Amino acid sequence: MEGTEVVEKKIGQPQWDSLPKPSRLILSRKRVRDRKKPIQLTAPLALLLETLSLRNLKVIARNHELILGVHRKSDVILKIAEYLHQAEIIDILFAQLKAEERALVEELKGAGGCLPYPAIIRKYGSEDKDSPYWFLMPPTSILGRLRALGLVFIGEAFYNNWLQVVVCLPDEYMIQGSEGD
Repeated sequence: MEGTEVVEKKIGQPQWDSLPKPSRLILSRKRVRDRKKPIQLTAPLALLLETLSLRNLKVIARNHELILGVHRKSDVILKIAEYLHQAEIIDILFAQLKAEERALVEELKGAGGCLPYPAIIRKYGSEDKDSPYWFLMPPTSILGRLRALGLVFIGEAFYNNWLQVVVCLPDEYMIQGSEGD
């Protein structure tokens, strides 16, 4: 057909900007609530996975091609933690990361596992256009993609003597990183 333009859109992948403003506002509030969940600065993977919703845990499992025969949150956490606790799997995951994702993980390792959230988003970009519901809209930001793999976590903790939102790596990845060096 002459004179008509075809606009390609990914089917099933709604874009943040195409959502109505009230929907974006509701999702933004949910994202802020998720960031305020308390975490420990040095915590095992299973404890950090507890801060995520069951639906987001299922997205992490799907991203790692894990077959879930269970639907209880504690069982899903156990299955993901068992899988991501394997040194070979972590090595493969870190090797497959994009350069900017690997740089973020290395920066977190170099800082002892945690850094303030504002410092991370200034350097690596914001996740403000990522939906807090990963099953509806998979994350596209650097930080969001790492979160959807279960590699980094965001929460509120006492860091440098005051309560703030931080980005953390689980203890298992810190131990794995120091053994691999």
